[in-house]
Amino acid sequence: SCYIVDLGLGYLSPNRAIKFSLDGKEIVTYATLKKPYKISKIDAQTYGMWMEKEDEFKMLYSFDMAKFSEADFDVAHFYCHKHRGATFLNRLVLSLIKDDVVHSIKNGMYRKFYENRKKQTAIKGAEELAIIVQKEFNCNLQLKEAEALYERFCLKN
Repeated sequence: SCYIVDLGLGYLSPNRAIKFSLDGKEIVTYATLKKPYKISKIDAQTYGMWMEKEDEFKMLYSFDMAKFSEADFDVAHFYCHKHRGATFLNRLVLSLIKDDVVHSIKNGMYRKFYENRKKQTAIKGAEELAIIVQKEFNCNLQLKEAEALYERFCLKN
């Protein structure tokens, strides 16, 4: 057996290691918000990470078991923080995944996901953004920083 640890870039990421088998035998692991995750073999070299959503498994992404070096990630890393179309340059995205709740901010919306429900509220100003980030994400965001983020990301929605 093998395990994958997904460091996550979003609220759907599993909050624990997901066990899988190189021979393709599916093993279900319950992770974030008690949701089932599994990894299945797609072809000889490719595997898919799946999460059950709305009573069916949906693939989150695929990966392979190739050996990579740090240089292999340089292009993707460069794209993520420099390319004008990159998500992280054009959107405010925060996620904090806990066992019983997932906190998520995407631009001007604050969402809390629970096992069987979600709560969504629009962020109404920079001060509210700062309070949410400080209280729920335990991150020290100063009002001046919150104003810049709110103006750049939250007002355009």
